Amino acid sequence: GPFGKRAAVYRLIGTAYAHDDQMLRAGALFAMGRSMGPRWFSTVLSELDSDDPEMRYEAARACGEFGDNRAVEGLAKLTSDPDPEVRMAAVDALGKIASPGSARVLRRLAERASGEEQEAIEEALEQISAMDFDD
Repeated sequence: GPFGKRAAVYRLIGTAYAHDDQMLRAGALFAMGRSMGPRWFSTVLSELDSDDPEMRYEAARACGEFGDNRAVEGLAKLTSDPDPEVRMAAVDALGKIASPGSARVLRRLAERASGEEQEAIEEALEQISAMDFDD
């Protein structure tokens, strides 16, 4: 995505997202995040509520790429997702967003998490600790 002409890349992403094939649609979400094109942000946010765990997973990853604090609420909900991969993607995205809001969500999660999820939360909090903000 970042190496092609923006208009052509956006057309390809849009075509893939509109396709019936679920793998192409999920790949399009990934590409939306990598492109960080503002036109895709609302689409990515809407997919956080998808019925399909693969779409929620890719939407969470894309939110991390965007790094936009407006995704924190939706990602916070995904930290309770029934699919463990979706939960981990949400935690990782919250760390990449690195805002006071995402830090609060991760600290609350850390209080009740264990095992692999606890490790992922700690890594995400480490990403945020490098940022200089007060909450």
